[in-house]
Amino acid sequence: MVASIYMPADSTPPAPATERLIQYCNHNKLPLIIGCDTNAHHFRWGSQECNRRGYTLSEYLATTDLIIIIIIIIRWHAQR
Repeated sequence: MVASIYMPADSTPPAPATERLIQYCNHNKLPLIIGCDTNAHHFRWGSQECNRRGYTLSEYLATTDLIIIIIIIIRWHAQR
């Protein structure tokens, strides 16, 4: 299963639908890849600082079997 998830800054992560997806995949032994914009900052995924959302999401992720993989895309523009 592959999912793309956006977590709005004015909500508490993770959304109930995200939790249900994770539980469903876990229960049915389905692999799960989630690409997401969490609007959460935490040292665990490379942020320079932590915010409340980051702590909340990090605590939730610690209760799952999910593995965090960080992919940073840097766009470089050549000077002309």
